[in-house]
Amino acid sequence: MEADCRSPIPGTIATSVLVDPVNEMRETEPARLRALVANAMATAEAFHAQSFHLVTPHGSTLTRFEYLDAVENGRIMYRAWKITSE
Repeated sequence: MEADCRSPIPGTIATSVLVDPVNEMRETEPARLRALVANAMATAEAFHAQSFHLVTPHGSTLTRFEYLDAVENGRIMYRAWKITSE
C-alpha cells in the first residue's frame, strides 16, 4: 500500500510505503528462525538489533554478540524451529 506525499522537489510526488506490522512479522520471523537453524550468521545478524538481549528460561541474559556468537560456535544449537501458531 502506498501513500502519496508532498515532495520537497517541485513537480514530483514522494511516495512512502505503509507497512502492515502483522504481515511484516509473519514474513520476517520465519526468515529469522531459518537463519538461526541454518547457522547463516550474516542473515541472522541483520534480523537482530544492536540492542537485542536474549533472556533465557533460567533468567540469564545474553547480548546480541554473545547470543549470535553462541549460535555460530555451536554452544546454542537449533536443529529445527517450527512456528505453530500466529
